[in-house]
Amino acid sequence: MRYVLNNPPWRAVADTLGGELISCEKNGVEHVWNGEAAYWSGHAPILFPVVCALKNGRTSFGGMPYSMKQHGFARRMEFTPLRISEDRISMVLTDSPETREVYPFSFSLTVTHTLTDHGFRTEYEVLNTASSVLPFAIGGHAGFMCPLLPGESFSDYRIVFEKAEDPSAMLLNEDSLLSEGLRRDVLEEHGTVLPAATLARSESALIFPHVASRSLLFENAVTGKGLTFTFHNFVNLGIWTPPGKNAPFLCLEPWQGLPSYDSDSWIFEEKADVVFLPAGQIFHAGYEMQSHL
Repeated sequence: MRYVLNNPPWRAVADTLGGELISCEKNGVEHVWNGEAAYWSGHAPILFPVVCALKNGRTSFGGMPYSMKQHGFARRMEFTPLRISEDRISMVLTDSPETREVYPFSFSLTVTHTLTDHGFRTEYEVLNTASSVLPFAIGGHAGFMCPLLPGESFSDYRIVFEKAEDPSAMLLNEDSLLSEGLRRDVLEEHGTVLPAATLARSESALIFPHVASRSLLFENAVTGKGLTFTFHNFVNLGIWTPPGKNAPFLCLEPWQGLPSYDSDSWIFEEKADVVFLPAGQIFHAGYEMQSHL
Protein backbone atom coordinates (compact mmCIF):
# COMPACT_ATOMS: atom_id res chain seq x y z
CA MET A 1 0.00 0.00 0.00
CA ARG A 2 1.13 3.51 -0.75
CA TYR A 3 0.80 6.54 1.53
CA VAL A 4 1.03 10.19 0.54
CA LEU A 5 2.92 12.60 2.79
CA ASN A 6 2.49 16.37 2.63
CA ASN A 7 4.46 19.32 3.93
CA PRO A 8 3.70 22.01 1.32
CA PRO A 9 5.26 22.66 -1.07
CA TRP A 10 6.69 19.16 -0.59
CA ARG A 11 4.79 15.96 -1.41
CA ALA A 12 6.10 12.40 -1.03
CA VAL A 13 4.90 8.83 -1.46
CA ALA A 14 5.97 5.89 0.70
CA ASP A 15 5.33 2.24 -0.14
CA THR A 16 4.83 -0.56 2.38
CA LEU A 17 6.43 -2.93 -0.16
CA GLY A 18 10.06 -2.64 0.84
CA GLY A 19 9.30 0.25 3.17
CA GLU A 20 10.85 2.68 0.71
CA LEU A 21 10.19 6.26 -0.28
CA ILE A 22 9.24 6.18 -3.96
CA SER A 23 8.66 9.87 -4.65
CA CYS A 24 9.56 13.24 -3.19
CA GLU A 25 8.69 16.36 -5.17
CA LYS A 26 8.50 20.09 -4.73
CA ASN A 27 6.41 22.21 -7.07
CA GLY A 28 6.37 19.37 -9.58
CA VAL A 29 10.14 18.76 -9.52
CA GLU A 30 10.79 15.11 -8.66
CA HIS A 31 13.93 14.39 -6.64
CA VAL A 32 13.67 10.63 -6.01
CA TRP A 33 14.29 8.29 -8.95
CA ASN A 34 10.97 7.32 -10.55
CA GLY A 35 11.72 3.61 -10.90
CA GLU A 36 11.51 3.37 -14.69
CA ALA A 37 12.03 -0.36 -15.22
CA ALA A 38 14.11 0.06 -18.39
CA TYR A 39 16.88 1.37 -16.15
CA TRP A 40 16.17 0.19 -12.59
CA SER A 41 12.83 -0.45 -10.88
CA GLY A 42 13.99 0.59 -7.42
CA HIS A 43 13.70 3.99 -5.78
CA ALA A 44 15.39 3.99 -2.38
CA PRO A 45 15.40 0.39 -1.07
CA ILE A 46 16.55 -0.73 2.36
CA LEU A 47 19.50 -3.12 2.28
CA PHE A 48 19.13 -5.62 5.16
CA PRO A 49 20.58 -7.85 6.55
CA VAL A 50 23.32 -7.85 3.88
CA VAL A 51 24.77 -5.16 1.65
CA CYS A 52 25.30 -6.10 -2.02
CA ALA A 53 26.14 -9.68 -2.91
CA LEU A 54 27.32 -12.62 -0.85
CA LYS A 55 30.00 -14.85 -2.33
CA ASN A 56 28.11 -17.46 -4.36
CA GLY A 57 24.93 -16.15 -2.73
CA ARG A 58 25.78 -18.13 0.41
CA THR A 59 26.90 -17.51 3.95
CA SER A 60 26.80 -19.14 7.37
CA PHE A 61 25.34 -17.98 10.67
CA GLY A 62 26.56 -19.75 13.78
CA GLY A 63 28.21 -22.35 11.58
CA MET A 64 25.00 -23.26 9.70
CA PRO A 65 24.76 -22.60 5.91
CA TYR A 66 22.19 -20.21 4.43
CA SER A 67 21.51 -18.62 1.04
CA MET A 68 20.43 -15.02 0.49
CA LYS A 69 19.92 -12.80 -2.54
CA GLN A 70 21.77 -9.56 -3.18
CA HIS A 71 20.96 -6.75 -0.72
CA GLY A 72 18.97 -9.10 1.53
CA PHE A 73 15.23 -9.59 1.83
CA ALA A 74 13.83 -6.38 3.37
CA ARG A 75 13.47 -4.61 0.01
CA ARG A 76 11.12 -7.34 -1.25
CA MET A 77 8.88 -7.66 1.81
CA GLU A 78 5.77 -5.91 3.08
CA PHE A 79 6.25 -3.57 6.02
CA THR A 80 3.44 -2.90 8.48
CA PRO A 81 2.48 0.74 9.12
CA LEU A 82 3.02 1.76 12.74
CA ARG A 83 2.44 5.51 12.90
CA ILE A 84 1.12 7.78 10.17
CA SER A 85 0.73 11.55 10.19
CA GLU A 86 0.46 14.24 7.54
CA ASP A 87 4.22 14.47 7.00
CA ARG A 88 5.62 11.26 8.50
CA ILE A 89 5.23 7.50 8.36
CA SER A 90 6.86 4.70 10.35
CA MET A 91 6.72 1.10 9.11
CA VAL A 92 8.08 -2.11 10.63
CA LEU A 93 9.30 -5.48 9.41
CA THR A 94 9.69 -8.27 11.95
CA ASP A 95 11.09 -11.76 11.64
CA SER A 96 8.81 -14.49 10.38
CA PRO A 97 9.06 -18.12 9.28
CA GLU A 98 9.91 -16.78 5.81
CA THR A 99 12.81 -14.59 6.99
CA ARG A 100 14.14 -17.29 9.35
CA GLU A 101 14.59 -19.63 6.40
CA VAL A 102 17.45 -17.40 5.23
CA TYR A 103 18.31 -15.45 8.39
CA PRO A 104 17.82 -17.37 11.67
CA PHE A 105 17.32 -14.42 14.01
CA SER A 106 14.58 -12.47 15.76
CA PHE A 107 14.55 -8.77 14.94
CA SER A 108 12.43 -5.69 14.36
CA LEU A 109 13.39 -3.28 11.56
CA THR A 110 11.57 0.07 11.62
CA VAL A 111 11.91 2.71 8.91
CA THR A 112 10.59 6.25 9.31
CA HIS A 113 10.24 8.73 6.45
CA THR A 114 9.68 12.39 7.32
CA LEU A 115 9.04 15.32 5.00
CA THR A 116 11.03 18.32 6.19
CA ASP A 117 10.89 21.95 5.07
CA HIS A 118 13.71 21.28 2.61
CA GLY A 119 13.29 17.64 1.57
CA PHE A 120 13.09 14.37 3.48
CA ARG A 121 14.72 12.32 6.21
CA THR A 122 14.88 8.51 6.36
CA GLU A 123 15.71 6.77 9.63
CA TYR A 124 16.38 3.10 10.38
CA GLU A 125 15.95 1.39 13.73
CA VAL A 126 17.00 -2.22 14.26
CA LEU A 127 15.87 -3.84 17.52
CA ASN A 128 17.32 -7.14 18.67
CA THR A 129 14.29 -8.96 20.05
CA ALA A 130 16.23 -12.15 20.87
CA SER A 131 18.34 -13.18 23.86
CA SER A 132 21.56 -13.52 21.85
CA VAL A 133 23.65 -11.18 19.66
CA LEU A 134 22.14 -10.09 16.33
CA PRO A 135 24.68 -9.84 13.44
CA PHE A 136 23.64 -7.78 10.42
CA ALA A 137 24.59 -5.24 7.81
CA ILE A 138 22.32 -2.40 6.73
CA GLY A 139 22.42 0.28 4.08
CA GLY A 140 20.57 2.92 2.14
CA HIS A 141 20.26 2.93 -1.66
CA ALA A 142 18.79 6.37 -2.31
CA GLY A 143 18.16 7.04 -6.01
CA PHE A 144 18.01 10.65 -7.24
CA MET A 145 17.02 12.06 -10.59
CA CYS A 146 20.03 13.23 -12.60
CA PRO A 147 19.51 15.69 -14.08
CA LEU A 148 17.07 17.27 -11.68
CA LEU A 149 15.87 20.09 -13.94
CA PRO A 150 14.87 20.37 -17.62
CA GLY A 151 17.57 21.51 -19.99
CA GLU A 152 20.35 19.87 -17.98
CA SER A 153 22.35 16.71 -18.67
CA PHE A 154 23.80 13.97 -16.46
CA SER A 155 27.33 15.17 -17.14
CA ASP A 156 26.51 18.66 -15.81
CA TYR A 157 26.52 17.22 -12.29
CA ARG A 158 29.16 16.40 -9.75
CA ILE A 159 29.35 15.05 -6.20
CA VAL A 160 31.38 17.07 -3.73
CA PHE A 161 32.57 15.33 -0.57
CA GLU A 162 32.54 17.19 2.73
CA LYS A 163 36.13 16.11 3.48
CA ALA A 164 39.08 14.97 1.42
CA GLU A 165 38.93 11.23 0.72
CA ASP A 166 41.21 8.62 -0.81
CA PRO A 167 40.90 9.48 -4.53
CA SER A 168 40.65 5.81 -5.46
CA ALA A 169 37.41 3.85 -5.26
CA MET A 170 36.96 0.10 -5.06
CA LEU A 171 35.08 -1.58 -7.91
CA LEU A 172 33.02 -4.77 -8.03
CA ASN A 173 34.15 -7.67 -10.19
CA GLU A 174 31.93 -9.62 -12.59
CA ASP A 175 30.46 -11.54 -9.63
CA SER A 176 29.57 -8.30 -7.80
CA LEU A 177 32.31 -8.96 -5.25
CA LEU A 178 35.18 -6.82 -4.03
CA SER A 179 38.77 -7.65 -5.04
CA GLU A 180 41.69 -6.14 -3.16
CA GLY A 181 43.46 -4.97 -6.31
CA LEU A 182 40.40 -3.68 -8.17
CA ARG A 183 40.61 0.08 -7.64
CA ARG A 184 40.50 3.18 -9.77
CA ASP A 185 41.36 6.83 -9.16
CA VAL A 186 38.07 8.71 -9.60
CA LEU A 187 38.09 11.70 -7.24
CA GLU A 188 39.43 15.04 -8.41
CA GLU A 189 40.43 18.24 -6.62
CA HIS A 190 42.45 16.55 -3.89
CA GLY A 191 39.92 13.78 -3.21
CA THR A 192 36.82 15.93 -2.93
CA VAL A 193 35.01 15.88 -6.30
CA LEU A 194 33.47 13.07 -8.34
CA PRO A 195 32.23 14.23 -11.76
CA ALA A 196 29.02 12.46 -12.73
CA ALA A 197 30.60 11.77 -16.12
CA THR A 198 33.29 9.67 -14.38
CA LEU A 199 30.60 7.66 -12.63
CA ALA A 200 28.79 7.12 -15.93
CA ARG A 201 31.93 5.57 -17.44
CA SER A 202 32.46 3.15 -14.56
CA GLU A 203 31.75 -0.54 -15.08
CA SER A 204 30.44 -0.96 -11.53
CA ALA A 205 29.41 0.96 -8.46
CA LEU A 206 32.15 3.08 -6.91
CA ILE A 207 32.79 2.05 -3.31
CA PHE A 208 34.53 4.23 -0.73
CA PRO A 209 35.31 2.27 2.45
CA HIS A 210 35.47 4.12 5.76
CA VAL A 211 34.81 7.61 4.40
CA ALA A 212 35.61 10.64 6.52
CA SER A 213 32.71 12.64 5.03
CA ARG A 214 29.22 12.61 6.46
CA SER A 215 27.82 15.05 3.93
CA LEU A 216 27.80 15.27 0.12
CA LEU A 217 26.76 17.95 -2.34
CA PHE A 218 25.05 16.62 -5.45
CA GLU A 219 24.98 19.66 -7.69
CA ASN A 220 25.07 21.14 -11.15
CA ALA A 221 28.71 22.19 -11.44
CA VAL A 222 27.78 25.40 -13.27
CA THR A 223 24.66 26.64 -11.48
CA GLY A 224 25.34 25.14 -8.03
CA LYS A 225 21.73 23.92 -7.87
CA GLY A 226 21.13 20.48 -6.45
CA LEU A 227 20.88 18.90 -3.03
CA THR A 228 22.81 18.09 0.13
CA PHE A 229 22.87 14.47 1.28
CA THR A 230 23.88 13.75 4.86
CA PHE A 231 24.09 10.40 6.67
CA HIS A 232 24.87 9.12 10.15
CA ASN A 233 26.06 5.86 11.70
CA PHE A 234 27.24 4.43 8.38
CA VAL A 235 30.96 3.97 7.69
CA ASN A 236 31.03 3.16 3.97
CA LEU A 237 29.64 4.78 0.84
CA GLY A 238 28.65 3.42 -2.55
CA ILE A 239 27.77 5.59 -5.57
CA TRP A 240 26.10 3.94 -8.57
CA THR A 241 24.36 4.40 -11.87
CA PRO A 242 23.65 1.41 -14.14
CA PRO A 243 26.76 0.83 -16.29
CA GLY A 244 26.36 1.52 -19.98
CA LYS A 245 22.69 2.55 -19.84
CA ASN A 246 22.94 6.35 -19.86
CA ALA A 247 20.40 6.23 -17.04
CA PRO A 248 19.00 9.59 -15.85
CA PHE A 249 19.66 8.93 -12.16
CA LEU A 250 22.33 8.00 -9.65
CA CYS A 251 22.28 6.43 -6.21
CA LEU A 252 23.97 7.62 -3.03
CA GLU A 253 24.36 4.61 -0.76
CA PRO A 254 25.58 4.87 2.84
CA TRP A 255 26.33 1.42 4.25
CA GLN A 256 27.14 -0.21 7.55
CA GLY A 257 28.71 -3.25 5.93
CA LEU A 258 30.39 -4.03 2.62
CA PRO A 259 29.94 -6.40 -0.30
CA SER A 260 31.73 -9.72 0.11
CA TYR A 261 35.35 -9.94 -1.02
CA ASP A 262 36.26 -12.64 -3.50
CA SER A 263 38.63 -13.94 -0.81
CA ASP A 264 35.96 -14.09 1.93
CA SER A 265 35.09 -17.21 3.81
CA TRP A 266 31.38 -18.00 4.02
CA ILE A 267 31.25 -16.99 7.69
CA PHE A 268 28.96 -13.97 8.03
CA GLU A 269 30.39 -13.00 11.39
CA GLU A 270 33.80 -12.48 9.71
CA LYS A 271 32.50 -10.05 7.07
CA ALA A 272 33.75 -6.48 7.14
CA ASP A 273 31.86 -3.90 9.23
CA VAL A 274 29.10 -6.23 10.43
CA VAL A 275 27.05 -4.89 13.35
CA PHE A 276 26.87 -7.15 16.41
CA LEU A 277 23.84 -5.88 18.31
CA PRO A 278 23.41 -7.15 21.88
CA ALA A 279 20.10 -8.59 23.04
CA GLY A 280 17.45 -5.93 23.67
CA GLN A 281 19.55 -3.13 22.14
CA ILE A 282 18.65 -0.77 19.28
CA PHE A 283 20.81 0.34 16.35
CA HIS A 284 20.01 3.72 14.77
CA ALA A 285 21.15 5.08 11.40
CA GLY A 286 19.74 7.28 8.68
CA TYR A 287 20.15 9.86 5.95
CA GLU A 288 18.62 13.15 4.87
CA MET A 289 18.18 15.11 1.65
CA GLN A 290 17.97 18.89 1.55
CA SER A 291 17.16 20.47 -1.80
CA HIS A 292 18.78 23.65 -3.13
CA LEU A 293 16.61 24.10 -6.21
